[in-house]
Amino acid sequence: SSDLGALREAARILIASEQPLVFADRVGRNADAVASLVELAELLAAPVINTGGAFSFPTPHPLDFTGAEKDLLRESDVVLGLDVLDLDGALRLPVNYLTRKAERASESQRVISISLDEMLARGLTSDYQALPSTDLSMLADTKLAIPYLLEEVQSLLGSNDRVRIDARRHAMIDRQEQLRAKQRDYVRAQWDHPEITEARLVRSEEHTSELQSLAYLVCRLLLEKK
Repeated sequence: SSDLGALREAARILIASEQPLVFADRVGRNADAVASLVELAELLAAPVINTGGAFSFPTPHPLDFTGAEKDLLRESDVVLGLDVLDLDGALRLPVNYLTRKAERASESQRVISISLDEMLARGLTSDYQALPSTDLSMLADTKLAIPYLLEEVQSLLGSNDRVRIDARRHAMIDRQEQLRAKQRDYVRAQWDHPEITEARLVRSEEHTSELQSLAYLVCRLLLEKK
């Protein structure tokens, strides 16, 4: 686990933030860590970006903002990276084709990282992406660190903080609906292509999963009646 003093400092930074942003990569390897992350995000009204290493945050959740990361990155004053394999890449805006560089959104943006990735590099050279510039790094397992961070935030959160966070929570509702509308429009636009698109395939699989769940429930009910 990580140093409790560092976790307390991370909690203070997140509470004081005007617009925190969370990047979660391989947190989904542990279901309890995901549950703690959901609680933390809800407590802070912090949007979460699932970077794709594992299913680290529920997609129907109102604080799931995967797909809007670059817009939110421009606005965020604090970024929390959880088990992010390429945190430096996640912190960068799209490539500017005039300069051929992917710039950081802001040099004043504070970055907190919790990961065990430092233990991966064991040689003089490696292919583990660029090292991110962070303000607070913790070498820790997220399944242990996130619950402790949640406890620290809960203990330090004051009434004024809650009012400010609630205002942010309400502001995120409209943004969430805008994101979902954009995603629905994209699926509709991709639906009738001659070749099946990824958007249609994913949506079809979701419907199949729902039907399978319904069929399983009906079978259970029939068996119970027998």
